[in-house]
Amino acid sequence: METVLRFEAERDDPGSEFMAKARARDAEKKRALDAARARLTAVRYGPGVIDACARVADAFDLVGHRGDLVLGRAARALAAIEGAPMADAGHVARVAKLVLVHRRGRGESGTLPPWTADDDARVARTLPNAEG
Repeated sequence: METVLRFEAERDDPGSEFMAKARARDAEKKRALDAARARLTAVRYGPGVIDACARVADAFDLVGHRGDLVLGRAARALAAIEGAPMADAGHVARVAKLVLVHRRGRGESGTLPPWTADDDARVARTLPNAEG
C-alpha cells in the first residue's frame, strides 16, 4: 500500500525526480520497441524454427495450432527486439513460458498451474540445442 501511495504522490508532483527518471526509462524502452516493430517484417524464421514450435507445442499436449503459431510469432518478436535477422530455436525456448503458461490445462481448482522447473526442463529436452 505504501508503494501505491508514494507513486500517486510522486505522479502528481511536476518536480518529481523519481517520475522524471521513470518517464525517461519509459521513453527509452518505447524507442527500442518502436525500432523492433519496424524490424519485425524483415525477421524470418530460421531453419527448423517452425518444427521447433510444433515440437514444443506437442510436448505440452496443446490442442490445435494456436500454440505453434504464437510460439513462432513471439520468437520472431524477440529476435526483432534483439536485432537478430532471424528467429532461432533459442528464441523459441526463451518465449515458451510466456506463450504456454496459460495454454496448458487448468488444475483441479480451475486455476492455472504454475510454470515450474519441470516445464523448463521439458522445453530444454524438446529443444536440446537451443541456447535459451
